[in-house]
Amino acid sequence: MKNNLQIGQWMFFILFGMLMILYVQDLNSAQGRGKIYWTEDGQIKRSNLNGSVVESVVIGLESRGDIVLDLPNSKMYWVDFWARKIQRANLDGTHIEDIVTGFRIPNGEGGIRINCNNEKCKAIATPKGGVPIEVPQELLNAPSCIAIDHQENKIYWGNRNLLGIFKRADLDGSNVEEFLRFGLMHSSAVNVELDVKVGKMYWTDDLHDQNLRANLDASDTEMVVNDMLEPHGLALDLHARKMYWSITFQGTIQRSDLNGNNIENIVTGLSFPQDIALDMRSRKIYWVDQDRKTFKSKIQRANLDGSNVTDILTDLGSIGGIALDLHNQYAFVSNTNKLTTIWANMKKD
Repeated sequence: MKNNLQIGQWMFFILFGMLMILYVQDLNSAQGRGKIYWTEDGQIKRSNLNGSVVESVVIGLESRGDIVLDLPNSKMYWVDFWARKIQRANLDGTHIEDIVTGFRIPNGEGGIRINCNNEKCKAIATPKGGVPIEVPQELLNAPSCIAIDHQENKIYWGNRNLLGIFKRADLDGSNVEEFLRFGLMHSSAVNVELDVKVGKMYWTDDLHDQNLRANLDASDTEMVVNDMLEPHGLALDLHARKMYWSITFQGTIQRSDLNGNNIENIVTGLSFPQDIALDMRSRKIYWVDQDRKTFKSKIQRANLDGSNVTDILTDLGSIGGIALDLHNQYAFVSNTNKLTTIWANMKKD
């Protein structure tokens, strides 16, 4: 009986060692399964999380804009600012579709007068009680940022315009509705994120240098962080109830509680940090930093506390947005189930 028990224990340790080898192999290979997607100079590109195997999946865009991944449906969505439309495609870049188009402000709406001469147009915006100013028409109504509500199967987007408009639609672009408007020169959305479980939307506003939030029913708009020099990127850690953002002209990445309390610097000394993304399983933050002199960009990452800053991709062009596909990065976890099953069987014996 004692010998059988010893044999069983030895068999378990041998199997355990073999499975640990497989576990480490899967762990190493998993680091290459995840992908970074980014928009760059009229293209959408992707690579492995370590920066290897760079490929262009979409070309021929008019601008580089915000991008978001719909992993459950194997889709990506992006905004083309200069083309004034929202598009989507499969994650490999196939089957490109126009989802939302027709971004135009009617003449006279919101105190804006549009004058056209020989097909060249200019817009005159007159704030209430203010002085009329001439504004490039393309800045008046074009999509600037996008987010997905998988719970309700909706896309949300903000407009980089002077009217401060947020809209939403079904994932295929149907049933467009305006649900939040601030009025002339009251908000300009650069990045938007959703906390659908509590019904909140967060965004960075570079017109007034602040981060704001509102309920998804358009109620209770509030400023949560202000007095920044052009906030840009935004990401939410919904488990720890933290908000991360970049400040371009201060060269920093900061975080706080979702209500704006407990602000702290995470990364400092950057040149011109822009979009950011979080990998909560690996406890990493990714961001874009652009050199102000050469206009070359790089994608970097660090731990969530800002330690261990690493260059992932360098010598890139102008980048509009980044997004992470972590769907297959953690496939090795299934081996822990094997360990649990074998251990249970050994205990029975």
